[in-house]
Amino acid sequence: MKQIVTLFFLVSLIAQAGEIQRINSIVNDLQIKDRKNRELHKELNLSEKKIDSLNNQIKILNTKLKSKEDNNQFPSLIMKKKYKDEQSISYFKASSFRINGEVKIYDHINGSAIAVWSDKTSFTSNQRVGKWIKITGFFVNKLWQPAKQELWVKSCDVLRRTQVSK
Repeated sequence: MKQIVTLFFLVSLIAQAGEIQRINSIVNDLQIKDRKNRELHKELNLSEKKIDSLNNQIKILNTKLKSKEDNNQFPSLIMKKKYKDEQSISYFKASSFRINGEVKIYDHINGSAIAVWSDKTSFTSNQRVGKWIKITGFFVNKLWQPAKQELWVKSCDVLRRTQVSK
């Protein structure tokens, strides 16, 4: 009987040896997976730190951008009233005008004189800026021609021609 119990004990030990190997194998697999998991957590932490660093850089750059916008030396330039009135273009129905005496013609408002037109020269316009009238066309031998360049004349030097009804 003693032998049977010993035999039974040895058989159970052999059976448990296979089970112990299987358990050792599972433990080794779990240790490998745990190592990989720790490495992934380290990478994740590094990535989160990089993201935090980039977010901080974005905040710093946004702050710098906003401070540059706030420190604009010329936040809103407003033209003085006397110049503003002179620079606003007013449009009207196209009309013909006549030069009153010998008059200088300018390339821009307050620009350089580029020509002198003689008395009673006729021209057309539909724009006024302050005390200036833009010449949009003129008459040569009673034929109208559009102005090919910007031409301006002082309004005090012209007379507006009126239409005579027939």
